[in-house]
Amino acid sequence: MSNPNSSILLQEEHSSSLKLKFYLDHLAAMSVRQVGLRDFKYPEILKSHTAFERCIEITFCYLESIRYRPEAVKKSRSRMHDVSHAIYASISDILVTDDDRFSMKLQAVYKYWGIETEVLSTDSFISKVKLSETA
Repeated sequence: MSNPNSSILLQEEHSSSLKLKFYLDHLAAMSVRQVGLRDFKYPEILKSHTAFERCIEITFCYLESIRYRPEAVKKSRSRMHDVSHAIYASISDILVTDDDRFSMKLQAVYKYWGIETEVLSTDSFISKVKLSETA
């Protein structure tokens, strides 16, 4: 599931806005300082699960605020689960999902942070497994 717009957060206007949001968020800023970090960079930010979790949440909320593959209002609770899945999958090789909106947002979030987890649909994952079995 590749997304031609997955680099959206790397655009200067969005990157600058996000960095400002991280520094202005009390919990994120305090958590980073507590582990001796000065910046919000991956993978160093993993030294503080709280800071990493908060920054991933802020990144997803930012995507919603700019209307990038937005969720329906009644599905906004699912964003909490999306954030949890994104955090835990960030240390995996592959995350499999058939939720296209989540997939596209997650690819943008991972690209912004430099997280190398591959995001695949079920069909793509099955094809990849079959291909590796024949190799």
